[in-house]
Amino acid sequence: MIGLVAGAAILIVGGLIALGFMGNQVTANVDLSVFPSKGPATAPVTMVEYSDYG
Repeated sequence: MIGLVAGAAILIVGGLIALGFMGNQVTANVDLSVFPSKGPATAPVTMVEYSDYG
């Protein structure tokens, strides 16, 4: 039983470490002035939804 708990803990910690390295994604600047939007333009966070139905 102790081995099972230790193995699960190792898998969880390894998964969390792997997820931490996935944050280094490529970003691009997008001109949002031509798209409809909500909220103030000076908001500290901008969320852009992208979808491709092709």
